[in-house]
Amino acid sequence: MISAGLTGVSVRARGQRGEALIEFALSFFLIFAIFSGIFHFAYTFYVYNSLVSAVREGARYASIKPYDSITTTPSSDFQTAVQNLVVYGDAAPLMAPNRSSRGSPPPKSL
Repeated sequence: MISAGLTGVSVRARGQRGEALIEFALSFFLIFAIFSGIFHFAYTFYVYNSLVSAVREGARYASIKPYDSITTTPSSDFQTAVQNLVVYGDAAPLMAPNRSSRGSPPPKSL
């Protein structure tokens, strides 16, 4: 009589372990989706804040830099400098597409 009770408990415990594994497997996708959504939202917020900061720095730089155009349309050097500041974080980056505008000679060909 005692041994029958113990075997019933061990069978029931084994069944509950399998049930917990199935419940975890089914709920894992929901938990993963929630954490994935939180991560994507946080990353989107980070990128948005980086973009706002870069545009703010570009506007500040454009307001301080002397305006070299006679008309209301900015010159290409002015516009390139502001765009480089926003995109690269530097008004005259080392790998600027238009190196001759900074006064440095073009690279020599071999």
